[in-house]
Amino acid sequence: MLVSTFEILLKPQLPKNFSQLGNVSRKVLQGYFLTIANPNNFNVSLELSFTVSPSFFTELAPAAPNQLPFGKIDEPSNFNRVLVFFDVNGGNQKLTLQPTERPDTRIASLSIPAKDTGLFILQPSPFVLIPVANPQPPDPKSKTLLDVANFEVRGYVEIERTSPASPVQLLLIPEHRGTFFKDLTSPPQLDQIAYSLPTATGGSLFTL
Repeated sequence: MLVSTFEILLKPQLPKNFSQLGNVSRKVLQGYFLTIANPNNFNVSLELSFTVSPSFFTELAPAAPNQLPFGKIDEPSNFNRVLVFFDVNGGNQKLTLQPTERPDTRIASLSIPAKDTGLFILQPSPFVLIPVANPQPPDPKSKTLLDVANFEVRGYVEIERTSPASPVQLLLIPEHRGTFFKDLTSPPQLDQIAYSLPTATGGSLFTL
């Protein structure tokens, strides 16, 4: 079932060729946040699917063929360009995006206890190394995602119930939350933004 669109970013506010506006431009780190409330008297297990827009099927680094924003198509373990967490009790549980039959889609599995609320987080991984010309790490020419600061992924999110067998009702609230910063080598001049996203149903109540 469709939930919403998503967009995760780690890049400048303005194009880099706008040099005359460099003093007012900052970088933004934006993630996708999904609040999921389970009002039922039983636990619910779910799968979230993230499908990337076709326009983002491009190489993210030279000499890195078949590269997706989430990692190489032929290396399911290389989902290290994003961070995925699920928080129910105040501690972020790290999740892993798993491959599917579709190369443009990854899934995350999670469970929500009865009468509880969880927060799912998908965001760029700032300090992951981006290889240049296929070096063997550690390589001095490698840069982090934060160094490159040109990461942008858009797509849509779907949700499926994996248990129980009968339909359930959940409350879902998707958001984008972003942090603006100037330079981490000096006082970062932080600002933040958060805004809700429209859902596919037009409301927050979902029946799965």
